[in-house]
Amino acid sequence: MKRIITSLGLLILILISCSKEDEPKEPIVLSGQNSITSFKLTLNNEVVSGNIDQNAKTISFNVAGADLNSLKPTVQYSDKARLSPSESEAQNFNNEVSYTVFAENGDPNVYRVIIDNRPLGIENKILSFSIIVNNETIEAVIDHDKQLITFNAGSYDKTALSPAITVSEYATITPQSDTVQNFDNTIVYTVTAENGRVVEYKVIANAPKVNGLSTIVGTFTMNPTLLYVRADIYVVGDFLDPDRPNAELYLSDGTNNFPLTILRSENYSTNEYITTYNLYSKIPDNVPTSSNYKIIYKVDNFITELE
Repeated sequence: MKRIITSLGLLILILISCSKEDEPKEPIVLSGQNSITSFKLTLNNEVVSGNIDQNAKTISFNVAGADLNSLKPTVQYSDKARLSPSESEAQNFNNEVSYTVFAENGDPNVYRVIIDNRPLGIENKILSFSIIVNNETIEAVIDHDKQLITFNAGSYDKTALSPAITVSEYATITPQSDTVQNFDNTIVYTVTAENGRVVEYKVIANAPKVNGLSTIVGTFTMNPTLLYVRADIYVVGDFLDPDRPNAELYLSDGTNNFPLTILRSENYSTNEYITTYNLYSKIPDNVPTSSNYKIIYKVDNFITELE
């Protein structure tokens, strides 16, 4: 009896084993995912993420003045995929570099890395400078050769004005545009190009300007001027205030300066933003005869001459 039971048990085990062997096995499916989801480079000491276009299969960067000779990217890509070349290999990105992502099933996907690495900007100019005075927008005059900006505000309050300023592309300015300033004083603006080049502009409100010179023999509007001792002269110009501290009027031959005493002055407004002065003086006896004199008005560190 025991032998019969044992035989039946063995028969059942054999039948079960045969049944399992006859069952079909699940096929092994390899992943076909082969995408780059993130691609980063350290450019100009900053980690920058590339713009990935999954349709065009491109990874693009827009930078300026970066060293692209030997860079190792940080890349994220599909799970179970393989990247070639490896992200541990340094590449010269001055040229287009291609990366291939191989899916687990071997399917390749090629991405092109394109870097637009333009030169650093070198321009550092103030392109426009406007200011609102008495509810009117005034465009300042910019002299790039002298790095000088001037505007006329007449007798209006200049102690709290905020100019609108534009500068060269990629350049920065300090103080920034729209910063309130007291233009009773000379304000210095520093413009820095993208490559680090710096230039300073002085901004002066109501800047003095010599417009003309007259004597009893006629009016001179061009330099040089032939003058003689004891001649009466009349200097005409904008904002030539003789009462300003440190104001000076003198003749100059380029080497020597001869101070002129202001005997009398008159002023009047040609418009609400400009005050014109007439300054009366006499050529001193100690001034040598010359045909190369220029009339100069100076206040503080600002100099204007007849042009």
